[in-house]
Amino acid sequence: MSEEFETTASADPHRDAQATKERLLEAAVRLFAAKGFQGTSVRAVTQAAGTSVSAANYHFGSKEEMLGEAIRMRAEPLNRRRLEALEAVERTAGESATTVEDIVGAFVRPVFELRAAGSPDDAAYRGLAARLYLDTRESVAQIRREIFEPVNDRFCEALHGALPQASRSEIDLALQLAVAVLVHLLSSDASSLAMGAGMDAEELVSKLVAFAAAGICAVVAVDLSSESGESKGAPS
Repeated sequence: MSEEFETTASADPHRDAQATKERLLEAAVRLFAAKGFQGTSVRAVTQAAGTSVSAANYHFGSKEEMLGEAIRMRAEPLNRRRLEALEAVERTAGESATTVEDIVGAFVRPVFELRAAGSPDDAAYRGLAARLYLDTRESVAQIRREIFEPVNDRFCEALHGALPQASRSEIDLALQLAVAVLVHLLSSDASSLAMGAGMDAEELVSKLVAFAAAGICAVVAVDLSSESGESKGAPS
């Protein structure tokens, strides 16, 4: 079935084309999550979506573009909510320095808020996100940078404001380690382990925020309990 047929067989070609694109993206999320970027062909995605390779080429042009849009359609609401949460904690702090835990909370909590209000394909998307971070192929890394780096940079700036004695490279490393913990938690059975330990979702998120904030401070050798953020061992 060609894209031309799909978009002319109905009184509303635009709606049909959009429906085809959405089916392709849903299939791409499932297959990329299950088999990875390298292990998934465009033909396999089109077969799963019940459409044609020409339709995929029409809408995306390449497998890389298809992966990028599959990630982007779910990442944009998360990116937006993270930035809104960060702006909120910065407004609340006012003239005072925003704390590391507040910044980490603004980064972590939106993930779980969106997950609580999620759709049936959330598990597939979480698997895709995990694969995205593990795949070292440059084409995939470029997609990851384009979608997540601007927001990550904003959080790095906020962390640098809270930890001015740390270098930018230390902050970058610390945030990446925090992201790795978050990706692992979302893509594994860690949530089940938490529930088995008697934690509800809010307690799990609170512990994750505390853990990640302490880890960030450990990377930059800062005492989390210090209001001034003074480095351990630094002269007074």
